[in-house]
Amino acid sequence: VVGPIVEELLFRVFIQSALLKATGRTWPAILSTSILFTAAHIGGGVRPEDAQALVPLFILSLCLGVAYERTGRMWVPITMHMLFNAANVAVALMM
Repeated sequence: VVGPIVEELLFRVFIQSALLKATGRTWPAILSTSILFTAAHIGGGVRPEDAQALVPLFILSLCLGVAYERTGRMWVPITMHMLFNAANVAVALMM
């Protein structure tokens, strides 16, 4: 529960918003933030040899960034992130 809140505050509210303010362009801010989000998961949650796992994280991050920009509410990407994590835990438990 805490991870998605902290990550979304950091990546969407602070980094993405700062990049949007600096560039004035939505997609470069979302793409740059998504690259940083994905890179932050290397080693912490994804081993380098499991690089294929980074693709869904990057896509998730793009969706989270778009959701934040469209709604302007931080709880939207936080909820999406929590649901993504819960789905991954459920799949892992079923295996």
